[in-house]
Amino acid sequence: MANSLVRSGNPVLRSDPFTKEIGEPATDVMTIEGAVNKTIILLLTVVGFATLSWYHIENLLFNNYLHMFLIVLSILGFIVALLTIFMKKLSPWTAPVYSAIQGLFLGIVSMLFEKSFPGIVLQAVGLT
Repeated sequence: MANSLVRSGNPVLRSDPFTKEIGEPATDVMTIEGAVNKTIILLLTVVGFATLSWYHIENLLFNNYLHMFLIVLSILGFIVALLTIFMKKLSPWTAPVYSAIQGLFLGIVSMLFEKSFPGIVLQAVGLT
């Protein structure tokens, strides 16, 4: 890299992925329509799984296990994120899995906060 202040061992921040493709013809072109479609699909996945977990997880799991389930979801999300970072070719499959895991996590956390502070989730979503 030209700038020593930007050097990083982090695979996400390295410029290697940009220099590898120089000279190779691109067969797949990123379009705005494709990016918007993928964003909508992933957002619907997050919202769908959040809604599913909000309404159904509490009936399936006892309250004692909800916090342990949140820890498991956090670890799974971290593992899927690492897989996506280090194996970029898996991203078409790991992105929906990651958004489903995050949806489950957000739904459970939102449900727990709503029980403690009624109305807070609606306010947070409305203000966002």
